[in-house]
Amino acid sequence: MQYKVKDFRNEDGNKYVGLFVTDSQGHVFGIDKQIPLVDGESNAYYIQKAIDASQSEIDEWQSEFSVVGLVFNPETNELQGA
Repeated sequence: MQYKVKDFRNEDGNKYVGLFVTDSQGHVFGIDKQIPLVDGESNAYYIQKAIDASQSEIDEWQSEFSVVGLVFNPETNELQGA
C-alpha cells in the first residue's frame, strides 16, 4: 500500500490528516482522520496514527476486490481464478 497525504492541518485541537491509499492494482481510497494534538510529536507520528485509525476501513475497502476478476462457474457454483 502507498499512503499519500492529501490534507494536513490543525483543526479544533486535532491534527486533520487526509490520505489517499493506493493498492498494488492501482485502486485508490480517500480517507480523513482527526488525531488529538500532542505537544512535541512529529508529522510522521500523526500520519502513522491516522493510518492506524483507518486500518479497519482500509481492510473493508480492500475486501471489496476479493472476487473482482474471478470467473463464476454456474455448473459448479464456484468462483475460479481469471
